Amino acid sequence: MHAHVFVGGVSSIDDAASVVGHQLGGEFSVGPEGDLLLMLDSAAVNLGPHEFDDGDLAYDDGRAIPLATDFPGWFEVRDLDKDYVRQNSIAVQIFEAAKSAGWRAVATDDLQTILAVQE
Repeated sequence: MHAHVFVGGVSSIDDAASVVGHQLGGEFSVGPEGDLLLMLDSAAVNLGPHEFDDGDLAYDDGRAIPLATDFPGWFEVRDLDKDYVRQNSIAVQIFEAAKSAGWRAVATDDLQTILAVQE
């Protein structure tokens, strides 16, 4: 299980890394798989593009969320101790940073539950 935050309206992945890294008190670097990685004491946060399609996730009212179209950036949060409350808390912090930056964002718990939405 991982938490995910999808963002749109970002000028670049580097801009997203800078804003979120500042919010979380760390810095993204290139990870072993070539995506951007931020290591926190208890969690790993990856950032990069995603391959999800429009309709792979839906709002609570059943409308498809246009992930590929409107939310091309993807943060994946993994708590190293499997503390899912803390993992979701980090995802919400990323969401709040995105919202403060004026970006569109959707935070989810393992793509099953929507934690927050900013359209």
